[in-house]
This record gives sequence, C-alpha cells and structure tokens, in this order.
Amino acid sequence: MNITSITQLPNVTLITTHGRMSIKPLNANETLFELIDRAGIPWSAISAFSSQPDGDLVLLPSLDTPFSCMQNSSEILLHFNRNVNPDLFNIQKYNIAKAENGPEVSSYLYQQIDNNAGTVSHILKDLSQLECQDLVRQHVHNFITENFSPGTSFVVGISGGGDSNAMLMAMTSFDKFDIYIQPVILKGVADWDAGVPRAQELCRTYGLDLRVIDESQVREICGMRNDQDLIQAYEANFPGDDFEFLGTFLIRRVLSHIAAETGSIVCTGLNFEDILAECLYRVCSGKPPLSFPVRQLMSTRFAYPLWMTPKKIIDGCFPKLSVDNYDMRYPCFSVGRNLYYMMAYTLQSKFPGSAERLVKGMSELVDKQGDDILENDIFGSILNGEISLEASDRFKHLMGEK
Repeated sequence: MNITSITQLPNVTLITTHGRMSIKPLNANETLFELIDRAGIPWSAISAFSSQPDGDLVLLPSLDTPFSCMQNSSEILLHFNRNVNPDLFNIQKYNIAKAENGPEVSSYLYQQIDNNAGTVSHILKDLSQLECQDLVRQHVHNFITENFSPGTSFVVGISGGGDSNAMLMAMTSFDKFDIYIQPVILKGVADWDAGVPRAQELCRTYGLDLRVIDESQVREICGMRNDQDLIQAYEANFPGDDFEFLGTFLIRRVLSHIAAETGSIVCTGLNFEDILAECLYRVCSGKPPLSFPVRQLMSTRFAYPLWMTPKKIIDGCFPKLSVDNYDMRYPCFSVGRNLYYMMAYTLQSKFPGSAERLVKGMSELVDKQGDDILENDIFGSILNGEISLEASDRFKHLMGEK
C-alpha cells in the first residue's frame, strides 16, 4: 500500500517556450507570491494554474494563496505570458573579476549584451579604492573635455562628504587645459555645519580656497527672514514634507548667485541614479527629460560631471567619508521621491547595462524635444510643473514675504 503524506506540497514548475524550471516551496506557509518573488520571477509576467487530481487545470486567482491551501493540487504550473527567455537576464549567473591595485572596497555588476549572438553575460567586478578613483577621474575628465573649453570657471557645491571629495579629486587632476575651481559650502543647517571642517580639510588637500557662506549670507541671498530656525520654519509651513526640498532650493539659489558674481558655471554632484530617477519622473509625467549633463536654469548654467557615475563607485573612492555622510541623513517621506528612486535602483540592479543606455538615450531626446522649464520670481526655475497658489502662499510665508 502506498501512503502519501497529507502535508505534501505540490510541485511548482515555471513553463516557458525555452524550457521548464522546478521551484520548491520553502514550507506550507509560503505563498505563491513569496515563492515567485524569491525566484526572481516578475509577478506580472506569469499566469498560475493548479493541476487537479482529475487532470483539469484551474487558474489560481490569488498570488497570496499559501501552499497549505493547495494540497489538492498535484502541481502548480506557472506559464510565462510571452515567448521570451526569462533566464537570459538572470543576474545570478555571473563571472567574477577580482579587484586590482588594492583590496576590494566596492563592486559593480556589468552586463554585456550581444544581440547578434543572442547572449547576455554578467561580470561582477570587484573594485579597489584606486580603481574607483580612476573610474571617477575618467568620467569627469571626459565630461569636461566634451562640454567645456580652456579658462572655464566652476563654482562647485560641496558638503565635505565622499561625493564632494571624489568630484574635487577628479576635477583638480584634470590637465588637458586650464580650468578654475571655486568650492563653496553653506551653513545654517546642522548637517551643513557639520560638514564644514571636513570640507576645509579636503580643500587644503587639493590646494583650493573654500568659500564658506554663513547662515546670515544664505538668508540674505535667498531673501529669507532672520527670526526663525530654517528646519522648524519649513516643517511648520510644509508639515510632512522633506526638508531636502528646501535645502536643494537654497543651495541652488546661493550657488547661482555666486556664479553670477564670478561668471562661472555651477557644478554639483548629481550622479547616475539621480539623473535616471529624474528622467523616469519626467517621462511618467508626460514631459521630455530636462537637459543634462549641462543644464541652463535662467541665467545660470549647471554642470553634472558625475552623471554617468553610479553611487557605489563614488562611495568606493573615499569609503570612510561616505559612511559619515550616510550617518547624518534624515528619513525621506516623499512618496514620489521614494517611487522614482526605487524604480531607478530596480532597473539598474536587474539590467545595469540597459539602464546606462536608457540614460544616454534620454539625453538624446532632450536635444530633440527641448526643455519646458518655467521661470518664477519666487522660486526661480521650476523644473517639474506649476506651483499651486496655496503652496506659493505658504512658501512666501516661509520666506517672510507678506
């Protein structure tokens, strides 16, 4: 007599036109949703069928069904919705390239697609600190050579963290022609103030004179009242919103002011993921991408030397400074900001080579479509849509206007 355990779980089989793959449930409490997520299968790409004892196939309507409720099923069949090969882009199949010129401090997954041969290969490259620095230098030097001419003057916004150090390291080592670098840091917020000593040390290292804009100068340049704490005033007028929005506005306003005084170009540390997230937001909003890696905002030109450099590689240039910078960050509650950054990270992680192609393609669309930046007396350049009257009034109150 054959005895079958009443706790036996059904077999799960992913079926594609390229073959079959068996996936074993971890336990009876695991749901189908959890299993396909664990296996790296896009939930939207499959239709699940339960094979009944009489041989009939029944469509499983809910991915949240635990396997304990499927004991009448002899097998769960997951049919891929299109005749593609999901295993072709399996990032778990990779070769390792060891770090050179020092111990590993970071790593990055490179994806090589050969459409003619129909193959995709993945290389997980371990990176030493020197390799990370060489990559950043290469990106920044190419950027300057392709976009600027001898004698260009840059106002560089820095924080004293790893990104600032990496950008200054690369810019100060540029030697194809003469450029002028004026590093600037703002005070007035605890995070900014804490970065000043590190920024001063960085600038001494690279032979640069750091210009420190104290809180009173920030308020004067931005037209803000002097009788309120910046963060407390922002939270009172925009409860639940991230201070980073105001911080970015103040930094841009101050750097633009200094650039106008000196005839310079503003240079900031937007990296690859920043640009990708912004492009995704713009396209999802039915708008063409904003200009990059050089952007005109009113009378000021902004430059983004790190636009093709992933943050993991930037962090590898000066790991200790990067850790210090992460420790000082505030939580972000903006759903939109979370959404588009997570979209960018997911795309970059699963299809790293294609994410870079996407950003380069977006830069070409900019040249063809043009920008739709709005100009406003209060906000300056409005990058992502019109400002409501109610939000404008609250911002006027924050700035101390009647």
